Parts: sequence; structure tokens; C-alpha cells
Amino acid sequence: MWTVKDRCKEPLRENEKRCPRCKEWLSFDKYHKSKNSTGGLHAFCKECNKKANKIYFDRLPPELKLNKSKKLNEKSKIYRKENRLRLREEKRLDRISHPEKYARHDLKRYYGLDIDKYNELFDEQKGLCAICGKPESTVKNNKVIKLAVDHCHETMKIRGLLCHNCNHGLGSFKDSSGNLENAIEYLEKSKSSTIFAIRNRDLKKLKTN
Repeated sequence: MWTVKDRCKEPLRENEKRCPRCKEWLSFDKYHKSKNSTGGLHAFCKECNKKANKIYFDRLPPELKLNKSKKLNEKSKIYRKENRLRLREEKRLDRISHPEKYARHDLKRYYGLDIDKYNELFDEQKGLCAICGKPESTVKNNKVIKLAVDHCHETMKIRGLLCHNCNHGLGSFKDSSGNLENAIEYLEKSKSSTIFAIRNRDLKKLKTN
């Protein structure tokens, strides 16, 4: 059974702290920050805090639960409004620092996919785009991005993984096979049609080739 005295004497390792409740050694990012605690971190890990708060909230009478929820929501709205720009910037920087975490979150939120199912699709396509058959080459934040999850906007069914360019192109054609067929027909006709105008710099390239 832990005591307040034990909380103050929890040992630290390099980039790790032991939670006095679950007795696990966890990295610092598993703890909430706290100005009033030694080392600037909350005594308990986030998971133990979450469980303790749930137990406390479940024990409250129904009328107190309602009042507490309303007050918390009002405080939260005011805080977010007053710190909107700072919170947005913190979220942006956090996304850059932890891309894998947000990749898993976005997959689940927008497509209902977990990372294992995504990796299964990735392996089935051998890491290549389902349309152009090439690996992803678009770079953001100095890293090559992952293949995008393509889905039907009407049925919401997942069709496969596409590179950034093919996914963007398919969206530009509004997922219409008719538009794509018209584009193919247009390209085929343009091969045999007379060129009425051409840029000077492109004309020079043609002559040199």
C-alpha cells in the first residue's frame, strides 16, 4: 500500500520514473506534467491517474456528477478559447515529434483501421501504389510519407493504398470513371492532333532532342 511519503521518494532513472501505484518503470512522457511535484512530473502515471479519477467520479452522487461535468466543460471551453493559438501550435509540434502515434490515431478515427490491418494491406501491395505501382516519394517534414488510404466516399469502403500523387489525382477526377475515360481519350487524341501553339522554351527543347 503506497503512502504520501512513498510518493516523494520514488526513484528516477535516465528518462524513466517508477509509478508508485502500478510499480512500473515508465518513460517521462507517460506522466502528466505538474508544477507542484518534484521533478515536474505527476506522482502517478497517466493510466493510473485515469483509473483513480474514474473511481472517484463513479462514487459521486448523480447530482454532483452533472454539476461537475458542466463546470469542467465550461472551464475547458474557456481555456481552449483563451489559448487557441498556443494549443494549435503545440498540437502541430507534437504531430511532428510523434508521427507514428498520430498515424495510428488518424487511421482509427477516419478509416476504422488499426495499424496491423494497414500493414497487411501494405504487404499485399508490396509497398507500392495500387495505381502507378511505384513506392511513395512525397517528402514532408524531411520524411517520406506513408501510402494514403483510399476509400469510396459513397460506401466508405476501403479500396487500397495509393501514393500522394495518385490519391490527389483520383480526388481531382471526383472518383469518376467517366472523367478518367474522357481524360484517356483526350490524351490519345492529342498525340495525333496538330499543335497550334507551343511555348518557345519547349520548342527549343524539342529541336535539341
